Amino acid sequence: MDSTGASQTSAETALSVGWIGLGSMGLAMAMNVQKHLKATGAPSLHYWNRTISKGKELGELGGIACEHAADVPRQCDITFISLSDDKTLTHIANSIATLGPSLSGKILVDTTTVHPSTTTAISTQLSALGASYIGAPVFGSTPVAAAGQVLIAIAGPEPALSTIAPLLRGVIARGVLRAGPDPAQALLLKTTSNMLTAGLTYLVAEAHTLAEKSGLPASVLEDLIEQNLGRGRGAPEQLGARD
Repeated sequence: MDSTGASQTSAETALSVGWIGLGSMGLAMAMNVQKHLKATGAPSLHYWNRTISKGKELGELGGIACEHAADVPRQCDITFISLSDDKTLTHIANSIATLGPSLSGKILVDTTTVHPSTTTAISTQLSALGASYIGAPVFGSTPVAAAGQVLIAIAGPEPALSTIAPLLRGVIARGVLRAGPDPAQALLLKTTSNMLTAGLTYLVAEAHTLAEKSGLPASVLEDLIEQNLGRGRGAPEQLGARD
């Protein structure tokens, strides 16, 4: 079989992918997924957002808008979710749950940063209907997401984690952290990261205060932080960017 034939076969067997929630982070990641799907000849991304006009740019790339949130997992094998808070996520989860047994075999990947107990409740609710639920909070800012360079933590059933892997590293993320089989573990990792960020930010602020009182130039302290801690290896500039 020639390369064209192989590509067509791959496209025919590719799993369909959808996206719910097009805030600044969600849209940036969804755009990268659609670009990837288009480049590989896979089915176009289905998407939904409360304000559907926010998906205009995604639609111009070939994405397909859905009328209702539940339409996305109804039509797609894999659905990413990127929402603002626990209340909104719970509302959307209840909407998805109305699909009942038709959710069996579907994979739901939730990138929303919520309380671990919220993840547990929703995972239990949707897993009971046969879906595989993955907690997948991300680390990074909107520009980082647009560049496909966020860090993502994932936790959930192993078969589903392996299935979504091709859509993570190199598409929406620079790196993937596997936190375990319980979706809530990924959110616990995100909470731990936020604690580290707060602690490091405080320590850097205290270091600047000490430097100022001691007559040390701020530029020297900044060089120390960069060269001793290393950008991307603990510097608050990197760790402090949250979704």
